[in-house]
Amino acid sequence: MKRVNYAKVLRDVRMKEKVVMPDQLRCRVAWMLVVAFCASAVWLGADAQAQRSRRPSRRITNPVRQQSVPPPSLAGKPTGTEAQVVRTAEETAAEENRVESSRPQTGAPRSSSITEAEPETVQRTVNRLSAQVTKLTEELTQLKDQQRAMVDLERLTRTEQRAESLRTQLREIVEKEANLQARAEQIEFELRPEQLERRSALVGTVRPDEVRDQMRQQLESERTRLRTQLNLYETSRVRLEITVVNADAEVDRLRARLDTASSQTSDTTTKNNAGVQPPTNTSLPPQEDARPPEIPR
Repeated sequence: MKRVNYAKVLRDVRMKEKVVMPDQLRCRVAWMLVVAFCASAVWLGADAQAQRSRRPSRRITNPVRQQSVPPPSLAGKPTGTEAQVVRTAEETAAEENRVESSRPQTGAPRSSSITEAEPETVQRTVNRLSAQVTKLTEELTQLKDQQRAMVDLERLTRTEQRAESLRTQLREIVEKEANLQARAEQIEFELRPEQLERRSALVGTVRPDEVRDQMRQQLESERTRLRTQLNLYETSRVRLEITVVNADAEVDRLRARLDTASSQTSDTTTKNNAGVQPPTNTSLPPQEDARPPEIPR
């Protein structure tokens, strides 16, 4: 009887197991890879289909609407021999476009009313701004007139004061000139020969001729001095008279200007008060009567 070497058999079995185990492992790994690839392919296909369903269509602008079927009582049931007309999506879209184009457009009147209302609003704004500009211009003109009137009034005051001062100077010069003229007339009277003899006789001297000559020389020198002063006073008087006349003319001119400005201001104020009208609200529509309608009996 042949003796079995169990140790060798056990070694062979283990070697076979070592050879078989890697083959089984490779099969399992390959099978798992195939399953994973199929699963990923299925998932990618579902994701792409979902994205395609979410993305809007660019070709069809008007979706196909379900046509309402007329009731049997109106349209009647088709017989077996009658042919049924099937509408395509393009025919349905064209018919809907014709229906929409035949419908009255409600947006056009609104837009036209808006475009018509805009010029009216602009015109009202322009009119309001024009009225404000006119009012401001009138106020500015009145302000300028008032400033000019104030300047003229100040000039009138200064001119009147100056004219009064010139009149005072002229009055003084006239008084001095009158005194000098009286003294000159007195000297002319004293220079007469009979007056000189009378005055020399009153002196009581043994040489009356020398006394008369001396008196004559004194009176003549005084007369010359008085004539010089009279000439100066006369020149000053003439100049002052001319200056006073000019000052009076300036005063009259300024007074006339002030009177004209005051009359124009009063006329403008009267016109503005007469032209002012109570504001009327033209933008709001007239209110209808809120009373309830009468019920016929």
